[in-house]
Amino acid sequence: MSGKGMCINLGIRRLLYDYCLGQLSEADEQRVEEHLLECDACHRQVLERLQLTSWLRQHPAAIEPAPLPEPVISITGRIWTWHRGLAAAAAALLILAVPAGLVLHYSSTQNDRYGLELPEVEALKSFDGDNQDFHYGIADFQQKKFKDALQHFTAYLKHSPDNFDATFFSGLCYLELSKQNMVGVIVKMDRGTARKGISMLERAKEIALSLQERTGNPRYYADTTYYLGKAHYMLGDRSQAKQYFQMYLAVDEPLLAHREEVRDLLKSLP
Repeated sequence: MSGKGMCINLGIRRLLYDYCLGQLSEADEQRVEEHLLECDACHRQVLERLQLTSWLRQHPAAIEPAPLPEPVISITGRIWTWHRGLAAAAAALLILAVPAGLVLHYSSTQNDRYGLELPEVEALKSFDGDNQDFHYGIADFQQKKFKDALQHFTAYLKHSPDNFDATFFSGLCYLELSKQNMVGVIVKMDRGTARKGISMLERAKEIALSLQERTGNPRYYADTTYYLGKAHYMLGDRSQAKQYFQMYLAVDEPLLAHREEVRDLLKSLP
């Protein structure tokens, strides 16, 4: 095979996920298979994605709370009939493969549970443009460089512990860093890291109440209660999630951005 680095054939790379799920036309499937015979990078991606099916086979309880759907399309080994050298490498993975419908269901379920819509940062509540750590923290957060952003915010908070934005975004950084991914799918959260995020958001809520007293603006408080509810929801702490979601809906503000989402989430909680 050739191509030891990243494949530059974007057209093929976009087809790999659907190829693994058996959802390509016969013509596109053949194009991908011919490419895989020559490209190590794409071949590795296919093997990595098939490993997810192996993991699901070994951890069926991870898919919750909805019941498993009927099998839709099995992940087949058609590629391995094209190139004898690839057959041995894939044999164990194919034995453990699960239906593609199961993979799709699992991905959708996990995204529903762990998805976190991050806030826009154009209108910061306590902007400190003169401080480099604050400035770089916001810039890194916008680029989803959460580890780097957290380092800058942590350094900044040592000198300005009552800054709402640095505290609030630090909490969100911890939540994003707590997510454990496998082949691009979130499979669980590191509870210790997530708890640090919750602690920072609790502190942000205290600062928000102080800001609300001075400005009369309840949105600082609304933002923190929403994300605290989401944090507990992602961790499976349903009673605490329910408590924060109810606090969010009780905020006297007609333009709450997540009102409908929170109402739907509350319906799903016992």
